Order: sequence, then C-alpha cells, then structure tokens
Amino acid sequence: MPDPAPGAGFSLLAASAADLRREGLADALGRALGMETEEAAEALRRSGGILGEGLPRGEAERVAGILREASAAFLVLPDGEVAAPAALEQASRVALVPEGLDVRFPGGDGVRIGWDRIAVIALGSWQETVTVRKYRRAEGPSGVEVLARAGVVGLPLALALGAGASRKPARRSVRRTEFRNVLDLLLIDPGERLRIEGDGSCGLAGLGENRAPTTLGNLRALAAALAAAVPAAGRSAGLERFLAGEHPPETGYGDEREFLREQRWLAALRGAASEE
Repeated sequence: MPDPAPGAGFSLLAASAADLRREGLADALGRALGMETEEAAEALRRSGGILGEGLPRGEAERVAGILREASAAFLVLPDGEVAAPAALEQASRVALVPEGLDVRFPGGDGVRIGWDRIAVIALGSWQETVTVRKYRRAEGPSGVEVLARAGVVGLPLALALGAGASRKPARRSVRRTEFRNVLDLLLIDPGERLRIEGDGSCGLAGLGENRAPTTLGNLRALAAALAAAVPAAGRSAGLERFLAGEHPPETGYGDEREFLREQRWLAALRGAASEE
C-alpha cells in the first residue's frame, strides 16, 4: 500500500505484533488490495506494523474490516497520531544503574534516565553500503629510477635516492557493505529518542555478569537488561527475535527507514492505549 505524505488522512495499523502474524492474514490483505498472496505477505513483513498512511478514512476502514475476518485487530488512526520519532540524540557512554541509565553525550553533558521514561526499546540491524577512504603507503623510487636519475640526469646518488621519497600516499575509495547495529530508546516526559551504536563508539558499563567480550554482545546485553527492567515498554521485532534466541541477520531490517517505521508504530500504539 503506498505511503502518501503524513497528515493527509488516516493510517491503518496492526493492534499488536501478534495480529501481524495471524494465519490467513496475507490472503485477506491480498483480497483487500487486489494483490497476490506472496506479494501481500512481503508487504506485511516489511510494514513495520503500519499498512498504510494518508488514506481516506473509508478506505482504511474497509481494509481493516476485511483483515478482521482473519481474526486480526487493526486500528484506524489520524495520521497525526502516527508521528515521526523525536530528533535523535547520540550517546557516547551509557551506564546501567539501579535507578535507570546514566547517559553521557559527545559534548560532555550527562543525564539520568529513569525506568519510567523508557517507552519503547528498539534493537535492530540492517545492511548499509559505506564508502571508506584508504591510503596506501608511498613507495620510493625503483632501482632503475635511481640509476636513471644518477646516471642520466647527473644527480648525485644520495639525491637520486631521495628524489621519490616525497611522493604522497596513494588514496582510493572503497565501497563495502556492512551491518549497522543500533539500540534506540523512545523516551517520554519529554519525548526524546536516544541511540546507542553497536560499533564501539558508545561506551557501555554496569552490565555486571552480563558483560560480553564484544561491543555488539554488550549492546544486546543492555537491550535484554532494559527489556527485563521495563516489561511494559514496547519492543521492536528485532529485540523480540533476539530475546527468543535468534541473531542477525534474522533480527535485521531492510534499511533504517523500515526500523524507524516500526518505532512510529510502537509509539502510536502506546499513545492509543494511554487514551483508552
């Protein structure tokens, strides 16, 4: 289902992660949208819980009604209630303490985040293609070049040997694909989004006996500790699969956009529940 600009109408959301897995749901979605079951199943898998945005209310209600025939609960909410995540704040150090998290930021500022502020815990990974600049050490002149400079040009041998020493290192750009592993926390009062990278750029402390030998292992250990400490918080599919014993790439997303889409869904469900 296409995604028009947010705010243009209504959004169609699964009421829970379990509702996205109902047997026969792909068949029902295929009937509602006129697509093959396989295509509908892929749309569900990549939906992040949000099957459509910017829809006329009647259309959203029509599709929701057909999906309910598969015993799946879906919500129709104004687009404004499925808002984009808050601006990202990058952590440089996170320590697990009895009261919550002690967080430091790149500028040196710090804050303590209590358990009651953590609304969503999102662990995820996706593949990214990055460009890396690599430098190759400059090589001195070859033996033939030295003799040529000394004999033909007439340079003293010592000068000929040093003639190529000032060559600049060769630079080249290399594109490679790698996994990006992150832990995002959606916070309330006020609404904020904290990101902890799994590449070692954020120091992690206070994990105790759960501390792992790798930075990625520590990121997962922190996510598991947070899930245990705040059981009412929303959990990303990546976190749920990890807690169930799966590992990347099974916990992966197609890209960061898909990861953030799921966060919007989890936040919207929390907001809808708080209004009931």
